Amino acid sequence: MDAIVAVQAQAASSPARFHPGFAGGGIFDGGKLCCIRTTCPKSWRSACKGLKTADCRKKHCTTVLAPDGAVCDVSPCVQGLCWLGVCMGGGLPTCPSHQEECMQYKCNPKTGQCRESCPKPNGTPCKGGTCQCGKCKPDPHTCPPNPDRCSIYVFNNATAQCGLVNATCALPPDACKQLSCNPRTGLCTVVTNKPDNTTCPGGTCQGGQCKPEPVCPATCPTHPNACKAFACNAITGRCSIVVDKCPAVCPAHPNACKERECDLATGRCSIVVDKCPPVCPAHPNACKERKCNLATGRCSIVVDKPDNTTCPDGTCQAGSCRPPRCPSPCPSNPNSCKAFACNTTTAQCSIVVNKPNNSSCPGGTCQGGNCQPTCPTCPTNPDACKLFACNVTTAQCTTVENRPDGTLCPIGQCLNGVCMPDLICPPNPDPCQRYQLTPNGTACTLVTDPDGTLCSDRHRCTTNDTCQAGKCTGTPVTCPARAREFQQCVQSVRDEATGGCVDVQAPDGTNCTDGSLCTTGDACVAGQCRGTPVVCNLHANPCKSVVQHQ
Repeated sequence: MDAIVAVQAQAASSPARFHPGFAGGGIFDGGKLCCIRTTCPKSWRSACKGLKTADCRKKHCTTVLAPDGAVCDVSPCVQGLCWLGVCMGGGLPTCPSHQEECMQYKCNPKTGQCRESCPKPNGTPCKGGTCQCGKCKPDPHTCPPNPDRCSIYVFNNATAQCGLVNATCALPPDACKQLSCNPRTGLCTVVTNKPDNTTCPGGTCQGGQCKPEPVCPATCPTHPNACKAFACNAITGRCSIVVDKCPAVCPAHPNACKERECDLATGRCSIVVDKCPPVCPAHPNACKERKCNLATGRCSIVVDKPDNTTCPDGTCQAGSCRPPRCPSPCPSNPNSCKAFACNTTTAQCSIVVNKPNNSSCPGGTCQGGNCQPTCPTCPTNPDACKLFACNVTTAQCTTVENRPDGTLCPIGQCLNGVCMPDLICPPNPDPCQRYQLTPNGTACTLVTDPDGTLCSDRHRCTTNDTCQAGKCTGTPVTCPARAREFQQCVQSVRDEATGGCVDVQAPDGTNCTDGSLCTTGDACVAGQCRGTPVVCNLHANPCKSVVQHQ
């Protein structure tokens, strides 16, 4: 069990029921030492003549207080000290030490005698261990010796450490006194004054007495000297401090760039200082401003304007005017195949561009700014001369195509999606012309599909392929135009390998505009729009020059 025990300063007590204090014993009354006693004459009741008992007692009886510090009985087993008629003290009675270190004497509250032997609380430190059931049991956790009788070491089983516990004393009734433990006796018998200026009811403590705080009048009286004034002395509460008095407003100085100030030492407006203008002139740098130097009266201090202050070319940043800039990077576009780009004119990410083809998007890849689903691996068609192909629009294996002619099949080879005997016709010259066996399968005849028949010219860069006069013809696919304002030297063309649109550099020499008025002959070079700087002619006046303004 934990051995943490609260330590309380014990009042003086003894088997003899009298322990002299520093001012002697209290008043013996009714078999015990008291701090107050009321003495009445024998005939006090007959002299009351109708008065209330309490009033009569107060009128005819005398109350006597024991001296402060006199020993008094808190109970038959506990003694304390008198203070202003109150018996101060408490805690446990002080009995003599027992000859066995884990036993203790207990005071009998009826007799006030310390004759009963009882075991000390389990966990009480003893030599080499702790007390358990009145016996000293070895304990490896032995605390060091107590420094004095007002502080003891107690072992904490929870933390496995010895903690020093200090005694606490009750507060005396006097607000400017304090009661502390005597380290030699372990009793609360040391009465001292509280520090000066400690707050007490109605004032502060001074020399152990509660004295009201000095209060100056709301308005000090007028000084007989018009240039002097009385001021409050907070220590004494009197208007005893004399100070020089200046006028509320000093008269104007004859020099408009000077002004007078009050000299508190003399009470006169004899100090002359430089005066700054009401508003300092503007600084030539729009992102800086002048401040008044009070020491010189001149607007000689230059400071940076706050960041983000508006200036002609944008906003102020660290004292310089800088053009607006887009955030880097631009925020994400909610469309997974679109991206925001910076508009340098507005400094906002307001331009929307397509992400490169074949960029990943949820469930597929980007194609022309749209997310196209990715087809799965199609299953095998049960027809040996047919195969399932992916429908890129639905990403489903719903398209059925013929296997190439000559593909082996159970009875021979595939011809136009039909398994034919081993007679092999020559390859079809065109997707709209095909050889087919005669009904008896003994010869091959060339058949031309009607105009408008759907076909495939095997080119990924054409669409809507149909037969026209025996030839499979498709419409070339046109890639969407690029945003020319910021990507004039990039073109979108169809990739024959993938069928998608890819970005490539425009041919060198392609016309473009670099947005600068100081260049001419703008043209694309290695994917960048570049121009030749304009050279200004010499000015007729040799002391002047001509520059190009953008």
